[in-house]
Amino acid sequence: MFDRKEAPAIALGLLLLFCSFPLCADGERFSLSGSTGTLWVEEDGASGYWQGGFSYRYGGKIPFYTALTAAGLHSTLPWADLNGWGLGFHGGVDTKPVGFRLDGGFFQHSRIDVITGGMEIYNDGGEVGYFRLAVPAYAGYFTIEPSYLYGFGSWDNGSFYWFFGKPDLPDLHSLGLSLGYTKQHTLNFNYLFAEPAILNHLDERLLDARLDCFTLFYKFSLDRTPFAFAGTLGWFYADGKLEGAVTAVNQHYSFFPYRFYNIDADLSAHLAYAALDINYRRRIFQYRAVLGAVHGFSGEVSAKVKYKKAVLFGGAEGSENLTPLRFEGLGAAFLLLDAGLPALRIGQGKYLAINLSKLFAIPWGYEQFFGEEDTGGGGTGGGASDQLVRSILLSGLSLNVKLGF
Repeated sequence: MFDRKEAPAIALGLLLLFCSFPLCADGERFSLSGSTGTLWVEEDGASGYWQGGFSYRYGGKIPFYTALTAAGLHSTLPWADLNGWGLGFHGGVDTKPVGFRLDGGFFQHSRIDVITGGMEIYNDGGEVGYFRLAVPAYAGYFTIEPSYLYGFGSWDNGSFYWFFGKPDLPDLHSLGLSLGYTKQHTLNFNYLFAEPAILNHLDERLLDARLDCFTLFYKFSLDRTPFAFAGTLGWFYADGKLEGAVTAVNQHYSFFPYRFYNIDADLSAHLAYAALDINYRRRIFQYRAVLGAVHGFSGEVSAKVKYKKAVLFGGAEGSENLTPLRFEGLGAAFLLLDAGLPALRIGQGKYLAINLSKLFAIPWGYEQFFGEEDTGGGGTGGGASDQLVRSILLSGLSLNVKLGF
């Protein structure tokens, strides 16, 4: 067995190995791709990502395709510091009347430090992964694709607000069904359920949770050269519950202030999504604009707590309903602008694709998450405004390059 710290180097070696394969067989297509970009930029920090990989498609008697991707995520923001990397796989057999698709991914991150409300929350590292199996079936103009996804996640020691704990996701399951008519109409339904938990540093359970999510998306596509148009409507529903007790016993902390602290929390949310995607291609150039929005129509996170303090801390006993966080009225609009060269020929059977993207987002309804001291402007003058403009212009930028054979 190899040390997990060696995995990035091994992944790079595998990528170079695959890139050395011969690329001249009839009916085959091979491409290399890479991208990098910013997520958020501030005066004293930034977050961004990188991604690179290859894809291979064979169009013979039994057509198949495969792809391998390596990606990284980093942040040096003063309120969120982290680094992570991951690997992804995608492949399948593209036959009729029944095909086969398999996807998988793994992501690992180092220590995370997050500062919120003047409090630092950290975790020493973690890893998540998933596998997805889909079986598309074709019948004339119709396509039916059932799918199943399994995911998992585990994290190292860290802090979880005022008590010691760490999240754990032993199992996540998702059932999906996609219905298509020609290439114009697609209806997707997914049901996801999981039972995450909060553990102490000895892997004993503190809190148990249940989460159920439903998503429904309809997409209409139309391609009329030089324009391509797509419109999407979606609905998201989530229902969850969290309950358990934090005590001096399962905290293993001599000066824990409570004899017990029982938590009973509920989650519900209804959100809608809509987007328009317009592509325009003229000669060797392509331009794209995606305008969309997501909005919460109802739902909240509410919690009831019951506690009794230790004798050294007064021994008081009580219960209270915590102020709920409401999803109604929360949302964001976004605009993605993209321009580039989709297929610039650079030789016999070779092409280069390159494009630059910029994402703009406008959130609304989040005032409940900030105190009055955060919403009054603070009298910072032009300096804060200049920094905000700089952050907006430099955040959400991405450069994508693809070399095809």
